[in-house]
Amino acid sequence: MKMFESFIVEVAKPHRRFFIALMLLVFFFFLIGFALTLLYVNSQNLSFDLATTQKIQNLHSSLFLDLMGFVSIFGAMPYLLIPFSLMLVWLVRRGAREEAFFLPIVFVAPIVSEISKVIISRPRPEENLVAIYGSFPGYSFPSGHVLFYTLFFGFVAFLALALPNVKPIVRPILFTAATLMVILVGISRIYLGAHWPTDVIAGYLAGSAILEVLIVLYLKDVYWPKVRKKQQETNYSSENRH
Repeated sequence: MKMFESFIVEVAKPHRRFFIALMLLVFFFFLIGFALTLLYVNSQNLSFDLATTQKIQNLHSSLFLDLMGFVSIFGAMPYLLIPFSLMLVWLVRRGAREEAFFLPIVFVAPIVSEISKVIISRPRPEENLVAIYGSFPGYSFPSGHVLFYTLFFGFVAFLALALPNVKPIVRPILFTAATLMVILVGISRIYLGAHWPTDVIAGYLAGSAILEVLIVLYLKDVYWPKVRKKQQETNYSSENRH
């Protein structure tokens, strides 16, 4: 995307130290937020979780329940392979092989989620406290669905902005759809009774921290080398014309 490339070349690169400091600050914000959420969970105070869950579950309708179930379906095997495979094929077919190589990194999300759940061992919401629509085995903190959606669909939304030569109609559709999935999955996990709101918040924070690392690695190892090569080729062509 011309605008994104211009930002990288004209703003981010000349002020690299500032942006590195900013990215580190944001990264530690995510980590500190996760730690504070965990402290709240360990206090065993459910007032915030209960009040928030009740407000969200008051939005009850059969259509809304179906929507929330559909949104959540792509967070578990084998359904999560559907959006992943579609994105992988799309990247390969348009020649974005380096981006396709980076995409499987998103599967670090389930690993981080499962390890955290075992260590923290927070029980799922109970039927005597909230409405539960479905069967949700295992532990609750953090939300694995939210962590995965934030990482995968967050990276898809980023690629929708960063990739060059994407059709004008495809770019906003891809970005909007990916962003909506990230937003709606948090609501769906609370509405379905699969997670407490603090589980969801922790999933967003952990997923955002990993997403930031993934984007930085992509910019450093894939995007910037491509831009630099393009600039060199442009300069070479300009010198030959003169």
